[in-house]
Amino acid sequence: MTLARAWTLGLGGLPTARAVNLLSAAATALAAGALALFVARAMGRASMGLAAALCAGGMSTVWSSATVTEAYATALLLAMGMLLAAERAGATGEVRWLALTAYAMALAVPVHLSALTAAPAAIVLAAQDRDRALRHRDAAILLGVAIAAAGVGRASVAVSVAGIAIVLFVAVVAAAAARPPREGGRHAAIVACAVVLALTPCAILILRAAHDPALNEGDPTTWSAVWEVVGRRQYGDFALWPRHAPLWLQAAQFFEYMDWQVALSLAPRAAPAVARTAVTLAFLGLGAAGCRAHRRADRRSWRALVTLFACASVGLVLYLNFNAGYSLGYGLLPEGTAHEVRERDYFFALAFWTWGAWVGVGAVGLASRIDRRLVPAGVAIAALPVALNWRAMDLARGVGRDGARTVARALLWGAPRDAVLVAVGDHDTFLLWYAQIVEGARPDVTVASAPLLYADWYDAELARRHGLDVHSTGDPLHALADAARRRGRPLAIAITADSGTRAALGGAWMLRGLTFVPADSSGIRPTPSMPAVDSAAAAAFVREFGVPALPPEDAIDGSPRSMIALVRCPAAYLAIARGAVAADSLASSCNLR
Repeated sequence: MTLARAWTLGLGGLPTARAVNLLSAAATALAAGALALFVARAMGRASMGLAAALCAGGMSTVWSSATVTEAYATALLLAMGMLLAAERAGATGEVRWLALTAYAMALAVPVHLSALTAAPAAIVLAAQDRDRALRHRDAAILLGVAIAAAGVGRASVAVSVAGIAIVLFVAVVAAAAARPPREGGRHAAIVACAVVLALTPCAILILRAAHDPALNEGDPTTWSAVWEVVGRRQYGDFALWPRHAPLWLQAAQFFEYMDWQVALSLAPRAAPAVARTAVTLAFLGLGAAGCRAHRRADRRSWRALVTLFACASVGLVLYLNFNAGYSLGYGLLPEGTAHEVRERDYFFALAFWTWGAWVGVGAVGLASRIDRRLVPAGVAIAALPVALNWRAMDLARGVGRDGARTVARALLWGAPRDAVLVAVGDHDTFLLWYAQIVEGARPDVTVASAPLLYADWYDAELARRHGLDVHSTGDPLHALADAARRRGRPLAIAITADSGTRAALGGAWMLRGLTFVPADSSGIRPTPSMPAVDSAAAAAFVREFGVPALPPEDAIDGSPRSMIALVRCPAAYLAIARGAVAADSLASSCNLR
């Protein structure tokens, strides 16, 4: 967040959303440049570096991360910086490169822990020189740093201490064996300083929290709270066992994600398609050829990329232990089996990135074997994902351009003055926070995120900022309703909430725009089983927002379609009032049941 803020200020007058999205684009472009340099050095051919960067950057998952405000693009850049530093550390044996590698590993904690997926590959690179002679001391130091960083990133004291112990042990042994005695521990001491420096951005949390900024999740005003926030404790603990879904299904999900990477525009949906899958298989062949060529040219960097691919594919499948995928397993698993709420392909971006690098090597290698003059054709083949993913990944038009902002404005439109608006998850809460904090929309409305009501820090925040005391031994939703009533503020519920949430808050509800408000006599009830709907408000809403077009029904990411569909609900109600469609259609698609 600090990096994004500094970047936004540096870009001057650009709108915040565009500026922060550009940060992701710039980070991905720099990562592609680092990959081009890495491959060119390994293969001795600039054309292969260029082809590797174009193909890796054109992978749909990488592309998606490059065009949204997320941490994954900066984590990708950090991972590539880690590999470049490790390559220099192994080749030169200089402590400055070893320290920089360790710094990049520890920096994964404040940036994003996914960058640590590249740590084993970095250790492989740093532990060998160009003649493949092993540097056991450097490998052990970096292993200790990686373990310590993982421990801090997961708020595990035991794991953190284990990593620190490894570094200290190496320092003591090296110092005892060196002549003069202190020289052997110098590397470990320098690396330790680099690690501490890399972790200092975490201290910004406690400084920032003291000013109670608008987004202050976890309220890290104490060091123990900082530890909880850095360790992402609110997301619970990962467990390798029991498996949340059959291992074969978790592996199948990874291969489904692979099928989306190089030609998504040929079939922009989750299910396989003949044309798209044929292109995927062809690129798998090119990747295999590139992997073999890389092995022949430079075993050291090849081992590093094999390690990276293994960690970012098989390793993450085992470690993350996801539920059945959002789009996979239906009809194969018992009814009621938990599925992920969205596709999780972004976690495997480094695997697809590595595959793309090998495709670039393979395409140029194949072209040059036929005729050296065909090298540009090989580069063009490697760049095909840019063309074959363009239509599916282009967010410059339609819903992708302004859909989230439209939904946020629509959710706030119907909220009464000074309302306490109950949101129910990431898909509505973050949209509303953006609209209020960045665009200044409806500052009179207090957005209360229902899932966060179970967190003490959030309850304290509502009391401190808005005078809403929701500390209660009972249902926090009831406590929120009582607190709003005591403050004389109307309660409203986003249309994203299901009927169970409305029932938990009690009373009769009327839909006004995209907001449920307490019912009154102006509401019209289309069926006895559904809440009332404010017809006049529905007509005004349609005049304001129109009837937006829906994204494709079979799109891989169903969230934009489901959210835009809600914006169409007032128009759907008016169609029911005219007798054009059945009331049941509104009940199911607009959460009125």
